[in-house]
Amino acid sequence: MHSMATSAASFGGTDPRAIARMVVGEIPELPVVPALPDRGVGADAVGRTCALLVDLPVDLSPRAWRLADSPGRAGRRAADFLDRDLDALEQQVELARGAVVDGGSAFPATAIRFETVGPWSLAARVELPGGRPVLSDSGARRDLAESLREGLSALCSRARARFSVPVRLVLDEPELWRIAAGSVPAPSEFDPVAAVPRERLAMALSRFAAALRSSDDVDSVFVRAPGRNSSDAPTAWPVLLEPPQGEARVDGIVFDAADLLAWADAGASAQGRGSDRTRPVHGWADGDRDPQAFALLDALGALLSDGGRAELHRTQVLAGRETPRTNGEAEAVAARIVSLIDRLAVDRPMAVDNIALAAGERDTASSTAAAAALAGARRTADVLPRVAAG
Repeated sequence: MHSMATSAASFGGTDPRAIARMVVGEIPELPVVPALPDRGVGADAVGRTCALLVDLPVDLSPRAWRLADSPGRAGRRAADFLDRDLDALEQQVELARGAVVDGGSAFPATAIRFETVGPWSLAARVELPGGRPVLSDSGARRDLAESLREGLSALCSRARARFSVPVRLVLDEPELWRIAAGSVPAPSEFDPVAAVPRERLAMALSRFAAALRSSDDVDSVFVRAPGRNSSDAPTAWPVLLEPPQGEARVDGIVFDAADLLAWADAGASAQGRGSDRTRPVHGWADGDRDPQAFALLDALGALLSDGGRAELHRTQVLAGRETPRTNGEAEAVAARIVSLIDRLAVDRPMAVDNIALAAGERDTASSTAAAAALAGARRTADVLPRVAAG
């Protein structure tokens, strides 16, 4: 059995070299290309993703990123930030490759993790020149998705040349359930954005991932969607787990460990990802007490049982702890992960091999917290196989 540690992409701070040094030092098996939104316009998730688009220039409107006739200053700034982040990570990787730790390479990576806004959420958050979301125009949405696919393929090719390993792509889809429910905000309440049928969502994501996977530069394609959502946009995990006949599902899904636990006030906790309004009750959910967490447990179990992979973020909350700073604390967190695996009735060795443990966005808001969180994720991943075998 073997478990890897990684991290969400978003970090606090403005120095990509310092964050890259931390990433390569603490999570060398699956390092992440860091994103630093504190730098402002162009370093945000949507702007960073727009920097990848091929032959679709963008600029920033008063409300949102918008398709444009020619690249604007904000679009060029976003592309520059992304180049700097890749350069910083490459520099640290080269330094690590020249070092030896415990008789082996200090950079034993099997893949590089890169996180981007997914095609559906990008279409919901980027505007047409007239101000409507791209999502409202099916032809424009398809053009945007194809442009993003081309851009991601080019990025993965460049990354493979730089780092000599393939890329794990994580498509962040924060708007996925709103798109399915028809609750994406529109400029006018009298002209709403129509819901997209779940079958179409599933088909498009499956084919988008398959097109990316056709290259050896791509290790796998994961999707991150909200584990909890408001009642007007309920979660619909079959979109990711049950693709149409003849299509392959995505390789993996990202889960926040806190969402797997029952909450003291399940209704309030559904208001947003990682809400501070409630606290998780450190026990597994049932369908009556917290149906959203129960559905998420079912989704994780179905994914792992089918041989899929998962990223489990912020696992320390399973044990009611802060970031583990000692092996003993990491073993307590690992024991709760094993309890989760047993709760799902999944084979332990298979589950341990297919789950990567990750620091979450709320853990990496400052450089000090991020260093502890990355070390905690690595420490827990190191002890998990031994605890699972016990």
